[in-house]
Amino acid sequence: MRSAAQRGHEVRRLRDMLRAAVQGGRYGDGQLPGEAELMAAHRASRATVREALSLLRAKG
Repeated sequence: MRSAAQRGHEVRRLRDMLRAAVQGGRYGDGQLPGEAELMAAHRASRATVREALSLLRAKG
């Protein structure tokens, strides 16, 4: 089982990767892929993806 610190690190890492992809124009239409696609692409749990997306929304 992963510790809370490890999961927090994974969430922040995914948030940073998604932010960089958006800023780099990877998602030209401004829409991120759905949760399932992000989970598969980043080998992340649904909880990790949801939390990373929540952090992105909070920062605008």
